[in-house]
Amino acid sequence: MSDPRSLRFTRPELLRSLAPDLLCELLEGFPAFLTAAGLDLGTLGANENRFAACQPLIAELLKNGPTTPTPLVEALVIISVLSEPEPTEELWHTLTQAGIAIPPDASLADLALTLWLRAPDIARQSYILRVQQRTRSFETHAACTFRKTTPMRPVSEAALAELRQAIEVFFLKHNRPAGCQIFAYQRGIEHWFMIRRADSFKRIATVAADGRSDTAGFYAEAFDVVVLDPVNEHLHIHADGVRATSMYGALFGFVLYGRETHFEDCTRFTLGPLRDLGRASLVCTDVPGIEKVHLAELHLQSGSSEVVKIRSKVGDVFDFLDAYRIELKHLGLMRAVFHFYLHGDPEPHQVTIKPRNQTSYEHDEDSRVVREWMTQREFVKTVLPPKEVQDVAHLAFT
Repeated sequence: MSDPRSLRFTRPELLRSLAPDLLCELLEGFPAFLTAAGLDLGTLGANENRFAACQPLIAELLKNGPTTPTPLVEALVIISVLSEPEPTEELWHTLTQAGIAIPPDASLADLALTLWLRAPDIARQSYILRVQQRTRSFETHAACTFRKTTPMRPVSEAALAELRQAIEVFFLKHNRPAGCQIFAYQRGIEHWFMIRRADSFKRIATVAADGRSDTAGFYAEAFDVVVLDPVNEHLHIHADGVRATSMYGALFGFVLYGRETHFEDCTRFTLGPLRDLGRASLVCTDVPGIEKVHLAELHLQSGSSEVVKIRSKVGDVFDFLDAYRIELKHLGLMRAVFHFYLHGDPEPHQVTIKPRNQTSYEHDEDSRVVREWMTQREFVKTVLPPKEVQDVAHLAFT
């Protein structure tokens, strides 16, 4: 895996979904950190107190400061990935093969934590395999250049209270319970906001302990993520549905910049550097965390509708282009697939750029280093004429 120090825990709900005895076993290895965070392990057993008991720990983990234990962050990130919705039999099989006893009535998250506690090396190997199938998607909005003279309001408790109240009103209008909460923290130049809310009402069939069939109705806990880059005035939104995404764009624009229309669906990504710089556009020595970048696939426009695909399983697409003396300067670039090799991770992380304005990637640290690389290489247009409409791109990290 990549450097654990660069990882960030971004699933607060995970802590409260774990069996209390297993969670306590994990946390007991970090007594000094727990004392500093103000967490009393004795309160974790009662469900009605789980949220309040975990709040100080969640706040410290989201900040991921110098005093946050790296092994704890690594463990929680691995458990988080392994507990993503996948066939339950996969973890059961791994635990059985390793001779690890499976706790009764264990959830998928409990199985992942059990594997980490009993066989951390096997958990790491499973994480590397699973992470190739895990994605998180963002839709990116940007402020038009003529609005960039508006100063940003500080992310204060008052600003967060306004955001929370407005978000609650939105979800109440769409038949969701109130009780929205916002976790805010800063990472480098970026401000990260995690919005805890209720998902739509669900009713599922259940099986009681005595075997009787029953049903259960509930509002599941859900989290949306909003990332604000105040330097470039980009807003990256991970939310459920077009209405919620538009709502976050309008509310964050209004509360932090004074107008609902400050952010628009207009961030531009371009494949121009491939055309203008060729192989030099893949340089990554100035971006910490990336060892090398390869161009693995390229889609070119040929004629009015035909698309030609060039793919390289070994080496780089530029090797093929050089061998056949193909120049990109006068060709339409429709889509490009890059392989990112991050420090400490032998497996490539695939990144696709194609028309649209969304990003998806395997885990949060990919988003940070890839966006930094794209900005340095000018695959991201940060300065645009007002209301320019061109070179919008979609990024897919798989």
